[in-house]
Order: sequence, then C-alpha cells, then structure tokens
Amino acid sequence: MSFSEFVKQVWVEEVARRLKADYGESIESIALDLGWSSAGNLSNDFKRMTGLSPSEYRLKYKQLE
Repeated sequence: MSFSEFVKQVWVEEVARRLKADYGESIESIALDLGWSSAGNLSNDFKRMTGLSPSEYRLKYKQLE
C-alpha cells in the first residue's frame, strides 16, 4: 500500500465514523470538510475501499442499531 493509499484509508475510516455518528451531516458536507473536491470523489474512494457507497453504509449501519 502506498503512502497516499494509506492516508486515503485513514480518511475513509473517518468518513465511516462520521456516517455512524449520524450528526445529520450530508455526504457533500463530510466530503468537503475532509478535503475531497466533491461528494462524487468521496463516494468513489469510499466504495472502492469498503464495497459500499456512503449512503449504503449509513443505511446499513442504521439498520443494525
């Protein structure tokens, strides 16, 4: 794993934490706050690393509660 991939993984873990916390934040807001240029770019990275889109991840986590 390259350094840039490692950093991206750390940020994706932060996205996951914020999605689980459900502060009512939009994915767009999370993306911009954490340095992604758009929600689409965040979604692509998140799905590549977790297998789920941020929306799917949030929904799945809510169903487990």
